[in-house]
Amino acid sequence: MRKPCTPDTFAGREDWENPYVFGRNKEPGHELALPYDDCAGALQGGGSPWRLVLDGRWKFHWVKRPEDRPVDFYREDFSVGRWGEITVPGVWQLQGYDMPYYLAQSYPPAIDTKDIPHIDHADNPVGSYRREFVLTEQWAGRRIFLHFGAVKSAFYLWINGR
Repeated sequence: MRKPCTPDTFAGREDWENPYVFGRNKEPGHELALPYDDCAGALQGGGSPWRLVLDGRWKFHWVKRPEDRPVDFYREDFSVGRWGEITVPGVWQLQGYDMPYYLAQSYPPAIDTKDIPHIDHADNPVGSYRREFVLTEQWAGRRIFLHFGAVKSAFYLWINGR
């Protein structure tokens, strides 16, 4: 008989192999509601003055194994000058990084199905993205949310090096 899983079962594993790490510092799921300055603006639809779209070209670095990733790339003094660029939103496998694979009813090759959620660390690609943008003073004092429409598996986010 198997022992039930508890958070202690996964102690010492990487976050992305720990099913108890889900949504750290994340808002609960809800509908996307954008603020507008007034009712007329909301009824007209279109762009909200309080939405900044970050789609476009981002600096990007890809590695096959997590231990090869640039761990300090979030620091403001880290140079990404030699990194490539990638279009966001987008799938890196369709932009020249790694190999696309399509699954109907199985797990990706890196998943060890005999020891879920263990992931093969020799084949667990990591993409590091970096983008600079500036918020104008009109955003000061407002609650600001970053919305990611889709992320496959796991990610960490730093803003201004934190």
